[in-house]
Amino acid sequence: MNGYENDKTPRQCYEEAIEKLELARRGMVEQAKDIEGIKTKLSITNVELQSTKTDLEATKKQLYDTQKELHKTKDDAENMLVGSITAFATPIPPEGWLECNGQAVSRTIYARLFQKIAITFGAGDGQTTFQREYVTFAAGGRGDRDRRGDRANIPDVVPLSLQRLGDAIAGDPERIPDIIEQEFLIDGP
Repeated sequence: MNGYENDKTPRQCYEEAIEKLELARRGMVEQAKDIEGIKTKLSITNVELQSTKTDLEATKKQLYDTQKELHKTKDDAENMLVGSITAFATPIPPEGWLECNGQAVSRTIYARLFQKIAITFGAGDGQTTFQREYVTFAAGGRGDRDRRGDRANIPDVVPLSLQRLGDAIAGDPERIPDIIEQEFLIDGP
């Protein structure tokens, strides 16, 4: 024995080591190729993520614009309803609605309503309140309505107005503007 493993000559050990190194090099080359493939995939994924982020930002802006438009539409619709009179088949009006009972209410709390109708139905205390219109409906469709705050009895105001409007639509459409002006619009104080 000359001290070499399995009685190999230095040349054999050298060649074996070279062979092992070559195998290791090939393995590293394959791993480098795999790493390059992974890097390429990561790069593609990064581009896709950037594109998705851009799309997400655009969608976010569209959502914001849509929400803004919805709020504006809601506000416009609410503002159109302020000052309108609507019949509800409930014992109390829905949230946000007031009864047309002629009662004085705060000009501050109901600022939007006051801005629309002012003192049309009464000045309230003249400084901090104003009157709401007085409208009642009883069974059979009879109602009384106060146009000036004096609670005058006027039978069948709404049904009669709707009847005249219906007649005009059916037979005499030229009268529609006159009927609307006479029956539905309320003169100032």
